[in-house]
Parts: sequence; structure tokens; C-alpha cells
Amino acid sequence: RTYPGAGDFPSASPYEIATADSGRYNTTAHVADVFVCPPEADCAAAGSITLAETYVGFSEPDPSALVVWVEAPEQFATGRRGTFSVEVRGASGGTDGGVRWVALLGYDWR
Repeated sequence: RTYPGAGDFPSASPYEIATADSGRYNTTAHVADVFVCPPEADCAAAGSITLAETYVGFSEPDPSALVVWVEAPEQFATGRRGTFSVEVRGASGGTDGGVRWVALLGYDWR
């Protein structure tokens, strides 16, 4: 584990965070996907996790899911539920062409 526990931030769903203003938030969600950046790729972080309110396995992607950049993505497993603290940077809603970045600050498993 390379992250501290979840912080004390306002709660929001993954969908709400995806369109929220810059800031820090907590969300209670399932890890729907884990991506590890291949060594030969030039990724912005070591990998990412996708957080969703429900975990349904290998079905259609949840349009309300939230992709969060993480370091050491191998510490996460699909299907696990937890409280995740994230920081959102960039344009609200991403509608003005601005780049949005959502990074993990900490988490606790439920």
C-alpha cells in the first residue's frame, strides 16, 4: 500500500466528480478496472483505476465511471469496494477543451 487512508473531503458520486469543479472529494465506489501502463509507453502515471458505483464485471462500460490516475496500480483489484479520496484539477466538466486530471490521494477498503 503506497497511499494513506481516505481524507475528510465532501462526498460525491464518481459521476458527480467527473463533472465537478477542481477540488478534493471522497467517493464510495467499486474498482471497475485497473490499468497498468506498459513499460514502453509514455503514460502520465504508473496506471489508473476506474471507479464506478456498481461493479458488474465484464459488461458494457459504465458511462458514469471515473478514471483516476494512480501510482502502483497493482495494489488495486477489480470488484473491491472502498472510499477513495481524489483531487480534481482542470476544467469543470471538460467542456471547454481544458485538460482534466483526477489523481488518487488516499483510500480505505470497506
